[in-house]
Amino acid sequence: MEWARPSGGCFHVRVPDDASCQETQSFQSLRQRPSFVGADEEGQFPLLDIEWAKLKRPQRAVEKLLRVYDMEASRLVDITRQSIYFDSLHSLSHCLEIILSDPQVVVERIKNRMDEAYDASVSGGYRDCSLNLRIVTPESRRCRTDLHVCEVQLVLKKIAMLKTSDGHKGYVLFRNTRGQ
Repeated sequence: MEWARPSGGCFHVRVPDDASCQETQSFQSLRQRPSFVGADEEGQFPLLDIEWAKLKRPQRAVEKLLRVYDMEASRLVDITRQSIYFDSLHSLSHCLEIILSDPQVVVERIKNRMDEAYDASVSGGYRDCSLNLRIVTPESRRCRTDLHVCEVQLVLKKIAMLKTSDGHKGYVLFRNTRGQ
């Protein structure tokens, strides 16, 4: 959240089925069309509404190990992940700059699917900027989690809005066809 706030980033939010607000009624299901929330006037995010990413399912982790990583578990770095959503490429880039300058972050890899040179056919047309990073603080060292690599996906809202449940099913089919 410390990276999203100054860059204008947002997070997915759950929209209750019985939402009374007209704006939220148009989002019947997050799987059909996501809704986002940014920081309020005081710079705070409504924590209870944010839909935090789930851990990668064990079945998918094993698939990835077998299909892509030749059973080398150290290469599986997106078990924990979170996405931050942006209205503009400028805001997304600003967030990237904030992350890269954070002294508590060690960026292990950046996969820039927003680059014009990126061949989007290998991702089924999907684009984002994905960072594999570690949080290195005295507390993470004490807990021995400073070597844990997680993934942060920086995504344009317009691209996220195209990711429906049917769109994701299509991506899974595409990925499985490619053996990934």
